[in-house]
Amino acid sequence: MIYVIASVVLNAFAQVFMKIASERVISLKSLLLNEKLYVASFLYLLSILLWLKGLSTMPLSKAYPFQSLGYLIVFLLSFFLLNERFTVSKLVGVAIILLGISVLGLTK
Repeated sequence: MIYVIASVVLNAFAQVFMKIASERVISLKSLLLNEKLYVASFLYLLSILLWLKGLSTMPLSKAYPFQSLGYLIVFLLSFFLLNERFTVSKLVGVAIILLGISVLGLTK
């Protein structure tokens, strides 16, 4: 389970770096020279490798719901790192996702 959670966390950070990289895109050349794009790509690669390791140790039906935690992590990272705002609808959406993960986690 550690591999799956680490994969989800790295994927969320990759999303944030992708967002940061996209904010300074003027041309294809500027995108290709943007170091944040390379950080995001590296994080995605690590995320995939950890995901594969996690899938080798647990069933997909148990692992996949953890991907939804990415919404919560991106939500928090976007607030703290990107200065995005919380809204009631975002908070309700995240609460519903967490409830869904909890329900799936209780099933055998």
